[in-house]
Amino acid sequence: FVITVIYTNRRNVQWKTQESLVAHDIDYLKNSARANYIYAGMLKNEAMKDATDNNGFSSWEKVRKAEEHYRQALQVYPDYYQAYNMLGSIYFSFYKNHQQAVEYFSKAVQINPSYVPAIGNLAWVYFKMKNFSEAEKYYQLAIKLKPHNPQFKEELNRLYEETGDTTRVR
Repeated sequence: FVITVIYTNRRNVQWKTQESLVAHDIDYLKNSARANYIYAGMLKNEAMKDATDNNGFSSWEKVRKAEEHYRQALQVYPDYYQAYNMLGSIYFSFYKNHQQAVEYFSKAVQINPSYVPAIGNLAWVYFKMKNFSEAEKYYQLAIKLKPHNPQFKEELNRLYEETGDTTRVR
């Protein structure tokens, strides 16, 4: 009984939050694609929050560690299309490397051709790169797969306005 109490008291600090528990235990979970993906997501979200709270400044250490854990998830499970999507998000949002983001988003779509988050991200990054024909193609695909999602229709309209093709705005 005493050993259980001591162990529980020691773990209480680690159990304080989901983040502290996963951060402590991730070293024991190197071969878990899901655990690495979850931990990377937590780090990425913290970095995004840091960037919002600190006028654009983010904790680059958190971004680097998030990228590392997404890569670890892919090493364990190479077809983890959600991890490719999140790597694309990191390269787009933090590193501003649009071409690398396209490669990761494309890999996610290659693995799962109906994965709308990566399709939408591809459309958005192509729009930001001013590659409007590719952006339109992916917006159309996203709308086909999720016809009741107004976001893709709004973004496609923004693309038509940007290109001066106002006859196609809906």
